[in-house]
Amino acid sequence: MLGHTKCGAVAAACAGQGLEENIQAIVNAINPAIERARTLTGKTGSEIAETCCTENVFVQIETIFKKSGIIREAVRKGELLVVGAVYDIDCGSVTFLGQHPENERLIA
Repeated sequence: MLGHTKCGAVAAACAGQGLEENIQAIVNAINPAIERARTLTGKTGSEIAETCCTENVFVQIETIFKKSGIIREAVRKGELLVVGAVYDIDCGSVTFLGQHPENERLIA
């Protein structure tokens, strides 16, 4: 799962800005990451955008595992490895986050 820095949807969701109808589904999927970022940092708004980007990668990994028994089983069997990463738009580098911190619980 790859996220990226300076994500417009993450920034808008973190700032609580009015959103166009077509992006609302994306923002709804980001909301759990916003809550995690708020809890982790004690901050709100644009101050949590960077943390939210990372947390969103992990939230989306959780979503994949929840929705796909095939992927969970492949990971359990060691046939597939699901890792997170964040692409830095400014410099073009990718920071690998590794497996979800709760990977074993999620694939059980």
